[in-house]
Amino acid sequence: MEVFNRIATYALQAEERLPIEATHMLIAGAIDFVVFIEKRNDYGRGGRLRRYVASIREVTGVDGRVLSSEVFAPGPEGAAVPHAPVSCAAELAHYGYDPSYGAWA
Repeated sequence: MEVFNRIATYALQAEERLPIEATHMLIAGAIDFVVFIEKRNDYGRGGRLRRYVASIREVTGVDGRVLSSEVFAPGPEGAAVPHAPVSCAAELAHYGYDPSYGAWA
C-alpha cells in the first residue's frame, strides 16, 4: 500500500538507516488505523469545498510488509461506510464504538 511505502521511505532517510523489514515492523507496531480524507468541490452546485472520510484501513500486522484491511470503504456518496469487521472492535467499544452500527456512538 502506498501510504506504508511512503512512511518507510521517510524513515529510511534517518541516520539510523534501519533495514526496510525493521522499518515495516515499527510502522505496524505504531499505527492502528489509517484514515483517508478526500476533498469534494461542490461549488458548481451551490455548495462548498468539504472534506470527508473516504476510507479507513486497519493495520493487522507485518509479513515482510505492513498488512492492512479496509474496514470502511467508499460508499455510493463517496464517504466511508462499514466494509469489514474491525478486529479490535471489543477494545474500541470501551471508547464508544458500536460495531452493530459500524459507527461511533
